[in-house]
Amino acid sequence: MAVDQSTLSPLAREGYIHLGKSFSSIDTLAQANLTLKGLALHGRELIRHGFGPSDAQRLTEARDALQTERVGRGAEVGEKLVSREAVRDALARAGGERFAARSILSGAARELLESGDAEGARKIEVALQQTSVVPARDAGLFADQLEHLHGALVDPALAPAAADRGGPEAVVDLETTIATLRSADRGYTGIRGTPVATERLDLLDGIVVTLARRAFRAAHAAGRRLGKPALAAAFDLKHVRKSRARPDDTPSPAPKPPAPGPKSSEPGARSSAPGARIEAALSAPFSVREARPEAAPSAPFSVRGARPQAAPLA
Repeated sequence: MAVDQSTLSPLAREGYIHLGKSFSSIDTLAQANLTLKGLALHGRELIRHGFGPSDAQRLTEARDALQTERVGRGAEVGEKLVSREAVRDALARAGGERFAARSILSGAARELLESGDAEGARKIEVALQQTSVVPARDAGLFADQLEHLHGALVDPALAPAAADRGGPEAVVDLETTIATLRSADRGYTGIRGTPVATERLDLLDGIVVTLARRAFRAAHAAGRRLGKPALAAAFDLKHVRKSRARPDDTPSPAPKPPAPGPKSSEPGARSSAPGARIEAALSAPFSVREARPEAAPSAPFSVRGARPQAAPLA
């Protein structure tokens, strides 16, 4: 059954979309499956703690709709996802090759310095400085960095110092990894979904994240009340603990400069964007504080123990 968007108010819809933009649909889909698995085992224990059957049904509908939306975006999106997985795998391998090559070059630089070859040691130092920062999630830049390390390892003046430290093996591994990174970078076409499809994914992602958070809070409350502290572990939010940019969705437009409005000290001033406030209202636990009895109005005067009046003078 599809999610019935007609039951959502405009404010709720805006809040879900705002929240969903911060998460990958791959992660929210994994989180929905994890939470539903927990509900299959402990759903009855959560009913009295804020997460009922209607919530579980809605989470199921959002999960199914999310799967349908991702499959329905077509073969191009599927190819893009495969390309992204290839980039991710290539980056994981490249990280190890980068670390090994830098370690080999560091040892070679020490040997060159001890032997009096300050120029060779300086060349390696330059290569290490150029590769000191890891270019996160960019296959092309990572390949450029590995090429710097490869160039130092095959330099005739430096190669002998690295020969007995794994240098020749590192050269072969780097060449293979660089070729893989270049291929993965070309294969990742960055196909974008239509704005309507992207917005619907954002909406579904926001619904899933909100319901998963509510299920976790309910499990935490149930665990405390029933003496089962491990209950919340079945609803762990490990897939949506941190928001992250989504390479498979159209990036948000550049923020516009804020329009002049009332200052924070003026009446009507607001501290955050509407979407953020709505998101907070949807995901934050509802807190009810007990009403405190009003203090009794202070008496105009205090009554102290009566004092005996003096006898009238005769």
